Amino acid sequence: MINIFERRRYLIILITILYFFGILEQIFNSKNILGFLANPFFQLSTIIYLFSVTFVVKLISSAKKIKKLSNEIISGEFTTDINLVNAKDSYDKATYEIIDSFSKELSKEKNSVSELENILANIKFGLMVIESKEDRIIYINNELKKIIEIPNTEQCLNKKYWEIILNNSFNDIVNLAKKNKSYVKDEINFGVIQDKTLLIRIGFINNDKDKILITINDVTENRQITKIKEELVLNVSHELRTPLSGIIGAIEYLNQNLKNEDKTINKMIDIILRNSNRLNEITQDLLSLSEIENKEKNGQLKRNVVDLREIIKNAEGIIFSTQKIKEVKISKNYQNAPIPFNGFANELEKIFTNILQNSLKFISNNGKIEINIKQNIDKIIIEIKDNGPGISPQDLEKIFERFYTVDHSRSKELSGTGLGLSIVKHAVNLHEGQIEALPSNDGAHFKITLPIVN
Repeated sequence: MINIFERRRYLIILITILYFFGILEQIFNSKNILGFLANPFFQLSTIIYLFSVTFVVKLISSAKKIKKLSNEIISGEFTTDINLVNAKDSYDKATYEIIDSFSKELSKEKNSVSELENILANIKFGLMVIESKEDRIIYINNELKKIIEIPNTEQCLNKKYWEIILNNSFNDIVNLAKKNKSYVKDEINFGVIQDKTLLIRIGFINNDKDKILITINDVTENRQITKIKEELVLNVSHELRTPLSGIIGAIEYLNQNLKNEDKTINKMIDIILRNSNRLNEITQDLLSLSEIENKEKNGQLKRNVVDLREIIKNAEGIIFSTQKIKEVKISKNYQNAPIPFNGFANELEKIFTNILQNSLKFISNNGKIEINIKQNIDKIIIEIKDNGPGISPQDLEKIFERFYTVDHSRSKELSGTGLGLSIVKHAVNLHEGQIEALPSNDGAHFKITLPIVN
């Protein structure tokens, strides 16, 4: 097929032929050559011919430049500075301007991609993108190579991911994400002697779900520190429990048998007893947290279908039997029929017990606590409100941290161990749920969302 450049060349040939045919005709009709050269027709036709040829030559030259620039843009080797033709060459100025604008936009995009590649290459966690159907590696950064202990120089692109990461647990996580087409997060032991703990996150990066993004963090050191802390807390708590029980028993005996007129000694005994009880509560809460964590790690937790109404009733019995009773009204806004839920009964009880204890501690006499339960197809939403002093906005995010206590400008007698709501959050997490402290002007407001598991 004849292309546009060849057609323009043919146009020059055609113009030249017509021109020379016209000249020859005038020569034959002319009496002498000097008269022909002075003929206005010859002069006008020559001017038109030269202008036409020049115009077509410039068109061909412009078209070649445009084709060259187009090819550079398509191949990615485009220039960022295209010299536009002069304003008088209006026939191709618009085209040049379009290509110039387009090339500059592509240049910006290329620079952005280059910057992104530099960022990805230097982030401090492993990153890999694979093609879902063929398991082919599309991208991998140096940090991931370092984590899985392969040289930076090793070529990994277009290889299967399981050719460079030789770990069955990792393959299982990737296959699970591909099967469910959803985000997956898990930890695996890695290495010849399983001496590394890696946190794996897997998700899809487009709607077609044909590309998988995998991030890998080496959390070995963090897990070792956490294990040491947990063992230390557990051992110290166990060691403290026995002497504390002896101290509390001895102080209670002294308090009962000392003469009432010795007010100073009685006051000191009250201080010792109060702080001993507080230390005992902290110890019990630490043991409770450790118990939950150990059961979770050892797989001792088993789900059973329970009635949430009975769980709440048991929690009420616990808090009212262990604390001085205030005149408190608890309103329950949920159905009278059983509310079945497949969960861990003891941990569910801890959720309600600790939140109700927290409310009972801070609300005044004749206070109110409201429990709402709403059932959806895939989740249960529990809301617990009270009319106490509430939680300040700056404390809402930190309220579930261990040992974090809120200062309500009240006496220290009201302060807790700072572990109750941590226990609640841990128990909610065991059920793969979510808990949040909501802003409220009328008291504390907790919202718990628990997914329904068949």
